[in-house]
Amino acid sequence: MLTVLFIARTAIAYQFESIAAGSFSLTEGTELDFAQLGLLIGCHMLPGILLALPGGLLAQRFGSKPIVLIGLGLMVLGALMMVTIAVPVLFAGRIISGAGGVLLNVVLTRMVTDWFAGRDAVLAFSIFVASWPLGIALGLVTLPAIGIVYGWSGIAIVSALPSLLALILVHLFYRDPLQLDDKRSAAIAGLRVRDYALATSAGAVWGLYNVSLIIFVSAAPDLFLSNGYTLANAGFITSILGWVLVVVLPAGGWIAQRVARPVAFTVASLMLVAGAAVAMALGPQTIVALVILAVIFGLPAGLLLALPGELLSADSRAGGMGMFYFSFYVSMTGLPAVAGLIRNVTNTVTGPVLFGACMAMLAALGMLLLAPHRQTVAV
Repeated sequence: MLTVLFIARTAIAYQFESIAAGSFSLTEGTELDFAQLGLLIGCHMLPGILLALPGGLLAQRFGSKPIVLIGLGLMVLGALMMVTIAVPVLFAGRIISGAGGVLLNVVLTRMVTDWFAGRDAVLAFSIFVASWPLGIALGLVTLPAIGIVYGWSGIAIVSALPSLLALILVHLFYRDPLQLDDKRSAAIAGLRVRDYALATSAGAVWGLYNVSLIIFVSAAPDLFLSNGYTLANAGFITSILGWVLVVVLPAGGWIAQRVARPVAFTVASLMLVAGAAVAMALGPQTIVALVILAVIFGLPAGLLLALPGELLSADSRAGGMGMFYFSFYVSMTGLPAVAGLIRNVTNTVTGPVLFGACMAMLAALGMLLLAPHRQTVAV
């Protein structure tokens, strides 16, 4: 079952990366500037602001599998709508695709929990999280080459194929575990103000961490192009970040469980990520810095994603997770557009990368501020 869910989440990342990987084809064929391109990237996350809270309740009412199938169907539809280069249709298709991705993100997490709660949960989630960088890496390797040959329409069509494959696999092979307790859990009504604030803050930290990755992956090809690499080679080199993360994320989860000072470990990892990003933007060894960034980036992911469980009491966790995802999607919607605006204003390829470094440092600061509220070991 984990394989089917892994493929479904990989499809989200692959389609999400289509805009960044196809940015060269889009900016040539439309009137989009870099700020609008960043907004188009962020629009994939926009529906999460509205759907993060009700997504889990929909799955409880109708079952996880039907909601996942609907989500995958929306992703296929949204990608095919984006075959056109008409700007309003591009944004509409991106939002529809994003709505499907939101339903998947919320419900797939629940499905993994249903199958692995109480046994091998950490390992299962570490593998599951690695699906995102895998999808991004696959997009970086394949989509720019498709864009060179077939243009943006080819990228849009190909980006729909993994979602279609996942839809077929989920329909044919997924089943809920036996004796699944599918009763409705407590929702927002029982959420205290303190829990609300902590869950929202944890979601913002998780969002800042993920935004930094999106910015690095989106901006790095431009960085390599400015250093004389071809478009295809720039995409391939940037994909190193995704390929390394596929390995580092599960390993990072294993290491993070065994460190004596998890907050210090997380903060140090994020600060090293910021330093590697600065070196990548300003230093002479851009590829070496990218590899170092990729190795370090995956280390704190498990600890950051574990924050809601450490901050929230058991009776407020259901509603708190809804607020966690809400805050996460707010961050993921707006901040990529800021990176695009910085690219426009500074007219440099290094500006967005340095902004991504700032996001990693802010995530480190957020972890420090939340540390006293954790219900486990000390900083």
